[in-house]
Amino acid sequence: MELKADLYASRVVGKETYISALRKLAGHNLLPLDWGSEDHPPMERRIEYILKNCKDNRY
Repeated sequence: MELKADLYASRVVGKETYISALRKLAGHNLLPLDWGSEDHPPMERRIEYILKNCKDNRY
């Protein structure tokens, strides 16, 4: 579910903008890149999913 939400958000604001925001969160130690939980995959996986699946088509 989280990956689909990430994909939607990346299409709304733009792929590069969204990925940049995720990396900034990780850089501020708010969500480390390798942190994950049952509901939230690791940031690395989220970014990879966006890069693979988002064509940067904005709604």
